[in-house]
Amino acid sequence: MIEELVSRVFAVRNAAHVAHWKSKTLSEHMALGSFYDEIIDTLDKLVEAYQGYFGLIGEVPSASPTQAAIIPYITVEAAWISKNRSTIAKSVPALENIVDELTGVYLITIYKLKIITS
Repeated sequence: MIEELVSRVFAVRNAAHVAHWKSKTLSEHMALGSFYDEIIDTLDKLVEAYQGYFGLIGEVPSASPTQAAIIPYITVEAAWISKNRSTIAKSVPALENIVDELTGVYLITIYKLKIITS
């Protein structure tokens, strides 16, 4: 499941980067820039901790963004991570905490895009 998470995060990160380039406001540009930087840093923390506990992860499948509109895409992905939290972390509390941090990056970005940039 961690491999699927990595694949999905890479896909949404790429979509956010493209949306960042296309943004028409500075606040949206900044929110998306923060997202694609923070999401990779947090994912890296999770994968390294996961590998410290379970060993190296398996092959990460390649994935492409599944939605064009960035706010709904980030929202759907945040919900997927939350739903699969324990499975991703294999019920290890320390890993679940990092998964929660990852979800937090998504939720903060949704807030910035919906509230601050409107």
